[in-house]
Amino acid sequence: MPRPDRLENQPDRVLGMMPHPERLYEPALGGVDGRRIFESILVSTLEAA
Repeated sequence: MPRPDRLENQPDRVLGMMPHPERLYEPALGGVDGRRIFESILVSTLEAA
């Protein structure tokens, strides 16, 4: 069955996976790599307003 979070070319062969930056926003959650994405969205939204 197709899954929306990844692409496959044959059963069980994953070609790509959707990142989940919300899981890497705070150090307590395992890291801060995803923070840049959310900060970029916030800055772009404020600049456009």
